Amino acid sequence: MATYKERVEIMNKVSTEKSRQENRITLTASEVADMLGMSKRFVYELAQRGELPCIRFGRKILFSRQAIQNMIEES
Repeated sequence: MATYKERVEIMNKVSTEKSRQENRITLTASEVADMLGMSKRFVYELAQRGELPCIRFGRKILFSRQAIQNMIEES
């Protein structure tokens, strides 16, 4: 069983990671899938069809947090 101090450190680490993710301007396909309630595969499919705006860096595909939020608000 973790001590109180260890539990506090774990909670701080989780909180820091969450706030870091919330401050990023881009999202991964997994994060977009969670946000929209769909599979990661479908997110990639939508991006490939041009229905979901994305940014490509070689093989890496990222999504603009603002663009995704705007899409949600518009629908």
